[in-house]
Amino acid sequence: MSVSTTTFAERLKRIEEGRENAKGNIILHVGDNEMRVRSLEEVRRPSRVRELLQGALYSLNLVWAFLIGLFAVAFVVALQAHMFTLPQTASEMFGDGQIILSMALGTSFAYVLRWILRLRGRSLNVVQLVAVGFAVCSLHNLAFWMPELSAVLFTPKWVEMYQASAAPDTFVFRGTVIGFGV
Repeated sequence: MSVSTTTFAERLKRIEEGRENAKGNIILHVGDNEMRVRSLEEVRRPSRVRELLQGALYSLNLVWAFLIGLFAVAFVVALQAHMFTLPQTASEMFGDGQIILSMALGTSFAYVLRWILRLRGRSLNVVQLVAVGFAVCSLHNLAFWMPELSAVLFTPKWVEMYQASAAPDTFVFRGTVIGFGV
């Protein structure tokens, strides 16, 4: 073996041994010398301001995920009210079928919106599911709080039905009414 083959084989051996420890590092080969180059993030000290900004941005993402969940359910219910027939009785409006349909369609639409907006994270999934559940159980309150806007967004018939069959300032889940009295 020649000297160049030996040094090349030794270099390959060193690279294989150091591969696990060198993830994310860059090693430059300049002639016979090897030089380790660090990334800018490694050289730069982590700043407290940057950590606070990242925490604040993540909190803002949580708020966005919640708002997307609320909007998705309102959009799905408005689409149902405008395009399809509305339930006729209170048991149909607050029944399992309507809840399951609103939850499934609202969750699906919320995930599509979140994907479009590139919000990622497991905790955002949970926040979004909570928002969808909250909206499904309390959307009827819009018929009492903002009847004119609700008539435009949903339909006047939707507003009349919920004003006749539901109580204001309540959560309704599977026929169980929980008042929160604003």
